[in-house]
Amino acid sequence: MENHDQRFEEFLREFEPSRPQALREVLAPTQWNWQRLAAAAIVIIACGSGFWFAGSHHASSPAPASEQSTAQAVPVTLVMSAAYLQRLALEDPAQFDAALAAAAQTTLPRFDGPHSALGLLAKD
Repeated sequence: MENHDQRFEEFLREFEPSRPQALREVLAPTQWNWQRLAAAAIVIIACGSGFWFAGSHHASSPAPASEQSTAQAVPVTLVMSAAYLQRLALEDPAQFDAALAAAAQTTLPRFDGPHSALGLLAKD
């Protein structure tokens, strides 16, 4: 065992420390690259137009609660964005429930149809 230790120490003595090389000097760019400016402008335009489209497509603010009927049906053709549904849930929970129920009639799959998965399972 001691022989291995001695051989290992001899092996380590073969290595000599050396001075590390200096890092290359990196020069900072002195002028703006026009491609970077064009890319930044494209990103700003894309984000701005996205926010503009998202804000312009939801419904206008609802009328005061005294003028609304809780049984009023929400048209299903209305594009219900997340922002519209969130505002509706905060301002009028009854109309929010009506909107979700109306949307469920056309968007969710039916399970009571003759070819539905639940109908097939019920036959077994």
